[in-house]
Amino acid sequence: MSKKSDTEGMIASAIPTVDVFSILANPVRRQILADSRKRALSATEISQSFKNLKRPAVSEHLQSLRRAGLLREEHWGAIGSIILIRGRLLSSIIGPSGRTGRR
Repeated sequence: MSKKSDTEGMIASAIPTVDVFSILANPVRRQILADSRKRALSATEISQSFKNLKRPAVSEHLQSLRRAGLLREEHWGAIGSIILIRGRLLSSIIGPSGRTGRR
């Protein structure tokens, strides 16, 4: 193994693995990502767009997306906004080597 491969292996083992495909299988999460592409949204705004879901359910979806590294939350005083991490979705699916699937 080359030094680069050793380093990539150490980094990969240090990063918690999240099954991005399982997260994206949920239509609510896909809609949250689509909505947050346009602009930063508050958790309240996101909750209001899902009339059939209670806020705790939406919060769980947001937490899953944050754990996967697809969204982040920023606070400006008392105001918090949910922001899509651009490019993270593609790199989560493809991986750091630019390959899909198993080696």
